[in-house]
Amino acid sequence: MLDIKNNGKLVIKVIDFGLSREIGDPTKKIIGTHIPPIIFKVLFKKNFKCNPSIDLWCVGCFAMELLGLPILPEQLYTNHRESIKDIDSNILKNFISKCLISIKNGYKIEFLKQHPFLFKYNKKIDFKTVVNRYFQLLKNLPIERYSPIEVTDMDRLQSGIIENAIGIKYIGDNFNFKPSHNFKKLKLLSIQGNNTANDELFYQYLYNKLKIFIYNGIFKDAIMINGLNNMNKLKCVILNQYDKPIESCTIPSNVSFLQLGYYSDIISIESFQYLPELLEEFAFDCDEKIIPTIKKEFFPQDISFLYINNKLYEFGNNNHLNETMAFS
Repeated sequence: MLDIKNNGKLVIKVIDFGLSREIGDPTKKIIGTHIPPIIFKVLFKKNFKCNPSIDLWCVGCFAMELLGLPILPEQLYTNHRESIKDIDSNILKNFISKCLISIKNGYKIEFLKQHPFLFKYNKKIDFKTVVNRYFQLLKNLPIERYSPIEVTDMDRLQSGIIENAIGIKYIGDNFNFKPSHNFKKLKLLSIQGNNTANDELFYQYLYNKLKIFIYNGIFKDAIMINGLNNMNKLKCVILNQYDKPIESCTIPSNVSFLQLGYYSDIISIESFQYLPELLEEFAFDCDEKIIPTIKKEFFPQDISFLYINNKLYEFGNNNHLNETMAFS
């Protein structure tokens, strides 16, 4: 249990909830999770419903206290980046960020338990396996959350059949939306296969609730991807075969997780400076010979770390990439 208040610092409290049961209002109960008043006062304004994610939020606050940082709940909820900007370790900063946004993004303890920060200094654990598992969870979490309907036949996408779907996973070729499609509730769209989606009107039928877009197909040009910019609620974008330069209007500003394809030249990688400023995790592949030439100025200023060729990298004092830990 975390008891966040001035006279509770460095006081360890161990409580066994094994025989407890939930009674009454979850924000006022004595048995189980109790929200500290200073935190609840902020969340109450946001119409937040009490759930286990508040415990992860408190873990983030606890970590900040251990670093001697001030706990300002209002700022942590609305703009937590400002509160943690001075933390030197990018991986720790990312971990605290994940804790603080758990109440918004629905992160669960099973996900955060795989965070690289918790394993970085444990020599007994294969760090490479941990990082791979963490990024796999980043990709899988949204899919599991929305339980998409799997579709293999374009005819099933006709209006009125599954137009109320929250998630759609299309497997097949030649995916194209039609004006008759009406997926106003769609939050996740995953397209897998040798697809070619070249219609300039592609995104006019996705509306503005889409949060996750996964595309593993062929890109004729950048027209289709530029349309992503209209989806201002997108958080997760995976373009497994996208190897084109990034333009300022390519990726929406709210995206926090992005995975692209293989990049063969440094000029295209330099265009990553146009990625959204809120980006926290970014994965791509490239020629190993290019990595020493990659500089921090090619990326948004606040990006936590990079995942290149299945390896985790941070920028060192020389603004060049350093592998976070040597993988065996």
